[in-house]
Amino acid sequence: MPSHATSTIFVIGGTGAQGIPVIRDLVADKKYSVRVLTRDPASPRAQALLALGNVSILEGSFADEDVLREGFRGCDGAFINIDGFNTGEKTETYWAIRSYEIAIEEGIKFFVYGNLDYVLKKSGYDSRFRTGH
Repeated sequence: MPSHATSTIFVIGGTGAQGIPVIRDLVADKKYSVRVLTRDPASPRAQALLALGNVSILEGSFADEDVLREGFRGCDGAFINIDGFNTGEKTETYWAIRSYEIAIEEGIKFFVYGNLDYVLKKSGYDSRFRTGH
């Protein structure tokens, strides 16, 4: 990462369960600013992120290459969490790979892909054996 005072991190999935705490921790000590991609900048979660300070919002979809380029451009790092539960495994996989390619083209030096690899499916999970706590 550059030695200047504030590095910028681009986040996809910033309004979700993984993204919110990542952003909160990144901006807590003012060493990072965060650019968050969201479909709805007026959502309560997006507004709460803006209120943290050092956060900017980019409206758009992870499935739009021009938006991805705009998001990555000028950033030092990225945290990517594409919602595969809603988009489907093939779509998530395609856009995860494509976002990585675009990130490299735009000069991203540190790329974190924060997602599970369809753990339930790959582990042979069978809901018949689920028990509550």
